[in-house]
Amino acid sequence: MGKNFLHCKTQDIPSIILYITAIAVSFIGWMAPVPVIALTLCCLILTLLKYRSGEKLELNKTAACMLAFYLFMLMADLFNGIPFSSLNRMDFQIRIPLLLLSLAFLFKHNELDTQKALKCHAIGSYATALTILLTFAWEVCFDFDGVERNLYHMRQCLAAIFVSVSHRSYVNFNLLVALIFVFLHYNRQPSTKRLIHFIIISIATGGFIFLSEARASIISYGVVLLAMILILTKEKLNRRQMAILLTLCGIGFICAIVSVPRVTNIFHSLMRGDTAWLDLDPRFRIWNCAYDIASQGIPFLGWGAGELQPLLQECYTSIGFQYGETYSLGTHNQFIEILLEYGYLGLLLLLALLGSLVYRNKAYRKEIVLWIALLVINLFFENMLSRAIGSYNIAFLLAIWGNRKNPSEEHQARKFSRTDFILIPLILIIAIGYIRSNKSKHFVTFQKHFAVVENPAETLPSEMEGSPILKIDRTTPIESWGEVAFMNYYFNELKMKTSDSIHFSLYVYVDESFNGSLVRIKLDERNTNIYECYYDLGKRGTWQKLILDKSGLEGNVACIISIDKIPAKDFSELEGYVLFSKPVIQTTEK
Repeated sequence: MGKNFLHCKTQDIPSIILYITAIAVSFIGWMAPVPVIALTLCCLILTLLKYRSGEKLELNKTAACMLAFYLFMLMADLFNGIPFSSLNRMDFQIRIPLLLLSLAFLFKHNELDTQKALKCHAIGSYATALTILLTFAWEVCFDFDGVERNLYHMRQCLAAIFVSVSHRSYVNFNLLVALIFVFLHYNRQPSTKRLIHFIIISIATGGFIFLSEARASIISYGVVLLAMILILTKEKLNRRQMAILLTLCGIGFICAIVSVPRVTNIFHSLMRGDTAWLDLDPRFRIWNCAYDIASQGIPFLGWGAGELQPLLQECYTSIGFQYGETYSLGTHNQFIEILLEYGYLGLLLLLALLGSLVYRNKAYRKEIVLWIALLVINLFFENMLSRAIGSYNIAFLLAIWGNRKNPSEEHQARKFSRTDFILIPLILIIAIGYIRSNKSKHFVTFQKHFAVVENPAETLPSEMEGSPILKIDRTTPIESWGEVAFMNYYFNELKMKTSDSIHFSLYVYVDESFNGSLVRIKLDERNTNIYECYYDLGKRGTWQKLILDKSGLEGNVACIISIDKIPAKDFSELEGYVLFSKPVIQTTEK
């Protein structure tokens, strides 16, 4: 009896930790490190017990490829003499889950229920989305103090909440992984109930992704959903019917995607024809710089972790790409980054890692191809393995997919169990607790932007008498990117025609002790063309009127005030303050 009890515990404990880890890596990524370490230790002990008992160990080829990929990157960095600070940050902090989870699942653990692990991952993904939506609802209902509840302000509020919780691309990636799991659940045992469930979740997932306005995620959603429809109808429709269905789906997707402002801006620029393709999106300039660097020759082992950024910065300076230079933008493409930092061999190992899933498991090939397609699209637009939240997620999913058994050997899907009924309320409590927890930085950036000072001590210009004042100082919630701390405040976004003109002006007062780098107002045309007017910091302690008068603009034009401090991580060392008057924003139709 004691032996059976011990055997039960050696299976139950790793299973419980596996489920906790699955939720942790998908539910607001900062929860992941401790469960991943615990899972690794449990799985290594489990492997050792199997070996000592004489049980046959089956190699997980995907985990082996992941381990080889990580060790190659580590050895390449050591060979290239990468400074310890960069080596420690990238190889021993951000990418460490590639090592831990590849060791944990190097040999398969068939006793672990990977089906339920994917289910828990989906629960964590939906809990994150629910956290964002509940937070958004709370902000709209209770924290719009003096702010008009219009569509534009709600978009800004939702964007701030996304940043406070997690990067929107990673939230959407997890939701699409969950959608693939729901599709797998239906495809294995089709029924009307499961089909309705799949349709509802597909629509809800799509709605959430479109609200996020993340273009890569919208593309991913369209590709994954179209592929799912193709799989479901392949054997039921003839070629003509299939062509009609795909055409209708394509038209519907295009109509939906052009409704997204960030996509509409690009279409406006293309149709107008006055914007070079490099100006349509910052990524195009980044990739052009990466191409120039690669064309000069790539070392056999690449340049190593962190050594690519100085080369990109040099290119940004040479082409006058101020945005990329100021914010130290990376490649925003995992394949390009691996190619330049680890050479062609590093890129080959990454592709081999992805390919190992397809050729290893024929039983789940359709679902795995869907997930790999989703992963490839996201890796094409984001350096997911160079951010901890992405590294933990991808490493976990690779290990789980590689550890899966044939469907006949899978644990039978069960209805909600007692643990599920405990788990779901627990996650909801955590989500609601997160909403009411420490409100700092991005979480309250939106409403704090609108705190005003009615009676400033400084003498006001006569035309400002009675006008509310917006005060910005070290207590103001801000954003940061690299070594730049900044505060962007969006007053409004207007729909403009080329025949229209816009006037944007306000008074600005900068305290004499202010040590920031820039104070300005901006007109942002379709996120591509930016027109600015700067406060003269050589005349601190005075009111200055900043004016922008423009005509010939088209599409969405945002009116923005901005304060930057470079280099800085936040405004904690910002001295003094800045006062902004209520702006005058007028448009004239011709």
